Amino acid sequence: EYTAGAFYRDALHAVHDVLDRGKTPVLVGGTCMYLRWLVRGRPTAPRSDPKTAEKAREVLDPHQRDGDWAGGLSRLAEYDGARAAQLTANDW
Repeated sequence: EYTAGAFYRDALHAVHDVLDRGKTPVLVGGTCMYLRWLVRGRPTAPRSDPKTAEKAREVLDPHQRDGDWAGGLSRLAEYDGARAAQLTANDW
């Protein structure tokens, strides 16, 4: 599983490599969360609990599999309305 933390580490290394060669890095694709980490730095929040992350996957997998962003967002809103309000379809 490739995590946001792994992306942050790898992308930061790649950006510095490009800058060290006097070039301008161009970042494309991915999710807003990954880019947000790269631009603003890693959040200071603790790592997620593996059991909680697994439960979240169980709840959201059917929505992701079906491409049902609205349904997944609705389920998230049941637990954390403020966070759900911050997300867009590109954050899936």
